Amino acid sequence: MKTKICLFVFVVTILTATAAPVKSESTPLSTSGKAASGDLSFLRSHRQGKGATITWGLTSSEGVAGFVLQRTYEDPNDPYSNWEDIASVPSNSSRSYKFDDEYVFPGFISYRLVIANSNGSRTVSYITTVHIVQH
Repeated sequence: MKTKICLFVFVVTILTATAAPVKSESTPLSTSGKAASGDLSFLRSHRQGKGATITWGLTSSEGVAGFVLQRTYEDPNDPYSNWEDIASVPSNSSRSYKFDDEYVFPGFISYRLVIANSNGSRTVSYITTVHIVQH
């Protein structure tokens, strides 16, 4: 019995030590292999009423054609998670943008931004997560 308990504790210790926690921000990914023309300075999400508000800003909007905001209710770090396009926002001379996501379900909702550059490349931002408790 003592051996089984020790083995169980050992396995649990190994699993918890190797499990990666869900991060609200991760390293930005680029699908083009190049940095974006307009660099993302921030991406934030917070609960607003019964939904969520997502804001983002750029250090420069030069070379940015537009944005696609995506969300998932699944594990955002899982490469097989389903990311849903919820907004397409054209770039303008503004350096900050805002989107209100009013149609959400309770739970953890992760958002990311796909930046479409004028040279045809796309850059995927880091992830931000908001927790909606109830409607």
